[in-house]
Amino acid sequence: MKLPIPMQQFLSRQAGILGGTSAHERNVKFKEICGMARSINDDPFYHGAFAEQLLQMGKRFLINRSEDSIRATVISELNKVVPIAAVKDGASAALQHNGSVVRTIASGTGFEVSVPKLISEGKQRDIGQRRKRIAVLVRADAIKPTAIKWSWKGRFAFGKLALIAGDPGLGKSQIALDVAARHTRCEGWPVDGGRAEQCDCVVLTAEDGLADTVVPRLLAAGADLSKVHFLTGTRNETGQEECFDLSKDV
Repeated sequence: MKLPIPMQQFLSRQAGILGGTSAHERNVKFKEICGMARSINDDPFYHGAFAEQLLQMGKRFLINRSEDSIRATVISELNKVVPIAAVKDGASAALQHNGSVVRTIASGTGFEVSVPKLISEGKQRDIGQRRKRIAVLVRADAIKPTAIKWSWKGRFAFGKLALIAGDPGLGKSQIALDVAARHTRCEGWPVDGGRAEQCDCVVLTAEDGLADTVVPRLLAAGADLSKVHFLTGTRNETGQEECFDLSKDV
């Protein structure tokens, strides 16, 4: 199965990053990559193929670990989002949204089986039944008009989604970090003047290293590093730290 371009790009970038780390760092980095993959893989239809590519990446770089051990890491991290419906013959089954078919990884190949064949003797798990959803309506006369609070007028606004799009290597991340840097020191904006409101900034990145890439870029932009905070993960109810997941944590 051919994966969507964003997944292909993610795997390519992470393979390059993994290849650039030392042998004793690769196990930790590979687990982080599998964790980041949970946010990239937003369509369970591709779960099996995506997991298989991660497995191949692990086999390529983690030469000191067995294939079963690498597969266990991939399955454990990905299935924190896509629930395990059942386990059979060492294979992990990830449930599709429609609740009728699971995609399974076993012996390095993907295949499909029906749920009943995998669930053993009354030990059926909750496989995520859809809850009834009701529309929430708000009347227009109940909303008080407010002005947009601009970060950089006409370009970025507080509390709004803004996208910086472009081909790789054009400086999208650098622009975002430059915007953050200007806010940390109340610096003026280019082109049309005005000044950035001084405030703290939160940075979430799933690609670049903090110590060797992000912080040096912030320093080059003149940021006040005491006002920049990196969101590196979340902590669950047991105290275990996990990768930040946009689908669950926002």
